[in-house]
Amino acid sequence: MANSIVSFCVISFDQMLQILKDFDGILGALLGVVVGIVLAEVLTHRRSKSRIKGLKELIIDELKALKYQIPQKKDLIMKMMEALKKHELLGGDSVRFLDTGYRQHYAEIYKSLTLKQKNCLHVVYGILENCDHTMFKFEAEIRSALKDKAINEPFSAYAGRLQDYHERLKTAEELIDSYLKGEPIDVFYVESPLDSERRFT
Repeated sequence: MANSIVSFCVISFDQMLQILKDFDGILGALLGVVVGIVLAEVLTHRRSKSRIKGLKELIIDELKALKYQIPQKKDLIMKMMEALKKHELLGGDSVRFLDTGYRQHYAEIYKSLTLKQKNCLHVVYGILENCDHTMFKFEAEIRSALKDKAINEPFSAYAGRLQDYHERLKTAEELIDSYLKGEPIDVFYVESPLDSERRFT
């Protein structure tokens, strides 16, 4: 009887050791899974930060390229205005402003930008897009106005529109410079209401 009790206790003890070993194995496996998930999240986060940084640098490079493109467009506008003074027409269609980086990646970097950066980029690219659109249809519009006689002094009226876009391009240059310096102008006066005498829209 005593031997049976001892045998039972020994078997029970062995079984408990096995259970503990099994539990230790399960715990180790679970710990491995958790560590793997954490490491994967860390790597994903680092890759995401690296990608966002690269895309923001791409936008910076695009703005630098626009700094060289804008003066060419301003020069064309001046030539168009000179032609209008002589009652002549010079077409405004030319190479469109570069905006590939902004159009394709702005949504991805949006959360990483400050409010002033977002607003500044929005105004810059809005000005450039509107300018391209206006210049592209300029000749057809003024020819239609001349034919229909819908506007008094169409040459003067359209020269005034071109002058307006020439000034807007100056504004775009100023905004780009501020962005590249890391000090984007508060175009919508979110943080500087006292500066509201300056108009950027």
